[in-house]
Amino acid sequence: MKTSNKLLIALALLLIIVPILVIAINVKFNYLPEDKIIKNYESLDKFDAVTPYFKLRKLDKTFEKVNVTASKSTILKITLVESPQNGLKISENESENLIAVVDANGVLQISSKASKDKKMDFLSLVIFAPVIKQLSVTKALQLEINAKIKKLDLNVNNLQSMLFHPNTKIGRLNVSGNHVLNFSQSNNYVDDLNLNLDNSEFRASGTSYKVLTIAIKGYSHIAIEGDKSNRNRYKIDSLSITTQGKSSVVLTDMLVNKAHGDFSDSTAINASAKNLKLLMKN
Repeated sequence: MKTSNKLLIALALLLIIVPILVIAINVKFNYLPEDKIIKNYESLDKFDAVTPYFKLRKLDKTFEKVNVTASKSTILKITLVESPQNGLKISENESENLIAVVDANGVLQISSKASKDKKMDFLSLVIFAPVIKQLSVTKALQLEINAKIKKLDLNVNNLQSMLFHPNTKIGRLNVSGNHVLNFSQSNNYVDDLNLNLDNSEFRASGTSYKVLTIAIKGYSHIAIEGDKSNRNRYKIDSLSITTQGKSSVVLTDMLVNKAHGDFSDSTAINASAKNLKLLMKN
């Protein structure tokens, strides 16, 4: 085998192995045994309760909106808790690097002064306030949201991955997203979901909606998937889809009662004939 070929093979192996090692090392140093994780969750949403591996930071000012600026190397988990107190719990590994200030407009501004040279960092936040109306997140390798709340406006930008914790329950969720990749929702309770996405990907599986409103533009992809073995298991009472640009829409194995569609000429659609007729009829 030629030396040049051997070098190419070695380089390819390094490109595969090094990222795996980086993730493995980070997981090792940030790993918590199952019993400790369970104890953490028992006290995590209680403001005054001591939570292992978290530090409490009380805030004097009240706020209803939260703005988080992370980095492209951050694996970020945010838990929202509506409570009489104002403050946040911060994962111990990043507590010293975190800046959290309520600005003159009553917005909680959160950012990190951690080194930008880090390959990956883990940040978990539990945010407490009497009412939380809006959450904005910019830049993250991954964002996970955990909330039990009646209504939330969610603004997200430049995320490589986004998902919801299984315990999440939101009555009405309005999402405005730009360059959000691998945005997924599975087996979550969201009655009314309003998506406004630009150059983004969204996939839902195993979820029913009372109202699902989707507006996408740019190079965006939407996939709403039900249960192949029981196509009546998951349903959408009212569905509206509007597309601009070169987008694609997949709607499979879902029971749809009422629908409206307004599609650009370059939109690709994969749906049953029944659902397609509903979308095109109104």
